[in-house]
Amino acid sequence: MNAALESQGAGTYDEEYRILRPNGEIRWIRDRAFPILTAQQKLHKIAGIAEDITSRKIADEQQKTLVSERTEKLAWTNLALESEIAERRKAETQLREANQRLQKAWQELHATQQKLIQQERLRALEDMAEGVVHRFHDTLIPFFGYPELLLERPALLEDRAVALEYLRSLHTAAKDATATLDQLQEFCRQRNETETFEPLDLLAALTEAIAKTQPRWHDEGLAQGRHVTVEKEFQPVPKIAGHAGEIREAVTNLIFNAIDALPQGGRIVVRAHPHGQNAVLEVQDNGIGMSDE
Repeated sequence: MNAALESQGAGTYDEEYRILRPNGEIRWIRDRAFPILTAQQKLHKIAGIAEDITSRKIADEQQKTLVSERTEKLAWTNLALESEIAERRKAETQLREANQRLQKAWQELHATQQKLIQQERLRALEDMAEGVVHRFHDTLIPFFGYPELLLERPALLEDRAVALEYLRSLHTAAKDATATLDQLQEFCRQRNETETFEPLDLLAALTEAIAKTQPRWHDEGLAQGRHVTVEKEFQPVPKIAGHAGEIREAVTNLIFNAIDALPQGGRIVVRAHPHGQNAVLEVQDNGIGMSDE
């Protein structure tokens, strides 16, 4: 205020002020003045300009209000963004923890699955072992029978044809025994996860599985007084990528399960038919089926 009064006293000033008009309206005025001096540099008069700047003042106030509102809105927006970022980080943390739990659960499930597969493999192996014992015992009969016969009747060695026939029988029995052991070894073999599949003859693998399980469904069945037959209904199918030993293992398990469902005997049908570029395998029995448990 003092500075304004001093400048006015010197004849120079630039002031903004309000006036109240008779109708009650408030107007803003900018009042500027400057001195006019004589040749002797003395104050002669003061020239001034009064300007109505109400519109500018109103515009300035509106701009200040708008800036204030936008600043406040921006502050709230920043708070909302910070809250959203915090929620997203929290959600990301929860998702990461959930993924870790899911991965752990999958690993546990995979381990359990492998354990169940191994248990099923062992169960099937136990079931199969009895049949293998019977078959292997039958295979060894010529190794005991023919030598015993020749020891009792050495004159038979002089008959070349008879001796060759006995040798051929022993050779065939040896091959059958080797094949039985190979099948058992293949059945027990663990496949490496990195092992690649090769095209295989599905019908041949099915035929081998049926032959391998024959002591269980035929010989053992007859010994227990029940008649079980296994029939093949094969259609030509394309070669498939897989592992013959595992195919035989799967079919062996299915046949053993079917035998368990035929306590009074019955019929098991192994089917194979094409489906586009794939092959469909079915094992069906006419037994009592599975219980609700």
